[in-house]
Amino acid sequence: MSTVPDRPGGRRRRYLLPVAVVVVAVLGVGAFLVVRSIPEYRTALLVDTSVDPEGGDFAEIAAAVGAAAQNSADDDALSLRRFGGRCADAGNTAQVVAVGTGRASEIAGAVRGLTPDGQPTLLAGILAAIDDFADPYPFRGSKGNRIVVVSRHGVDGCDPDPAKVAAAIRDRVGEAGLDLDFRFVGYQVPAEQRPVLTQVASATGAPEPTFPETADDLTAVLKQFTIPRSPDAAPVAIPTPDPTADWKPYRNAGQAYSLRHPPEWLVQECESSVWLAHTPDLLPGCLGTDFFFYLVWIRVDEPDQAFSGPYDEESFDDIEVRDVTVGGVAGKRHSAVMVEDELSGRGIEGSVVVRYVLPANGRVYTIAYESAPKQPGAADLLKKFDLMVTETFTFTG
Repeated sequence: MSTVPDRPGGRRRRYLLPVAVVVVAVLGVGAFLVVRSIPEYRTALLVDTSVDPEGGDFAEIAAAVGAAAQNSADDDALSLRRFGGRCADAGNTAQVVAVGTGRASEIAGAVRGLTPDGQPTLLAGILAAIDDFADPYPFRGSKGNRIVVVSRHGVDGCDPDPAKVAAAIRDRVGEAGLDLDFRFVGYQVPAEQRPVLTQVASATGAPEPTFPETADDLTAVLKQFTIPRSPDAAPVAIPTPDPTADWKPYRNAGQAYSLRHPPEWLVQECESSVWLAHTPDLLPGCLGTDFFFYLVWIRVDEPDQAFSGPYDEESFDDIEVRDVTVGGVAGKRHSAVMVEDELSGRGIEGSVVVRYVLPANGRVYTIAYESAPKQPGAADLLKKFDLMVTETFTFTG
């Protein structure tokens, strides 16, 4: 019986068919593994590790960040980046834990090992965090990508102009072409810095920052922000008490303003000025001229007689001028530190001096503060002063 010979190429096709099946199977498995490795959600934790001038405990932030990381879903991708250091140093921000799933315990341990140092390099940290998402690998989340910024400061220590900082962030987000979801948490941020952090958050399209004051509230906020499935389009509402609720009211009808002050503070009214202090020793007496060591001094002047600032660079260091809004009036907050007693002609070297300058009612309101560096509770006194001005001072004219 005769056999039918193979057609040309038939034998080759019989050999290639199993190979093709194997290749397709391998590619299919590879594609399946790639898809499996793409997380639904990816969250970058960006933590402020700069020095807190008021001596806040970084361990509270570390514990809250660690707890939030461990509260996230196992299949969510997490990373940890820090910011803080010298302005010109490329190391003023760095990724501490690379992105990946199952990194919660590693992040909790790493954040506890961080040591605060340097200035709050907020802008550098945010720009680097955006760049972390720019590369195609590690994979971005298929359903959401979030950057959670945890800061003790509302300002960038290297560029005090919030408009420039916001513009740089807005440009980087636009250049990256990414759909990033930002959340900002300002832990114990001073009252006068909160509007600045709000302006920075707005540049990223984020909701207004949340400002927890206690470690428990910080932990609660971060736990919600590290579960991106949660419906948190609006900032988390934290029922924190009003720190000025029990303060005493004061009204000056002649100079058209009112405020509330800490209940232990004393008030002394003079013809052209009002003095407030927590101890009688700092009240100068209306007829006296020896008022070198006042705590708070409020005066109202004609525009050509008012303090125009900034502080003299020969007599003061760490000079800073910021835009503020008090009682609906736009003004300036000047702050500095005395350098030497001989140059300034008064006060104590190292004293912190602050002046709010507010044009209103056709005049200029100057609310000044001065406290020696060794004054007991100096940081708390300054915080109360800023709260008194930014949260309670109103114009009545």
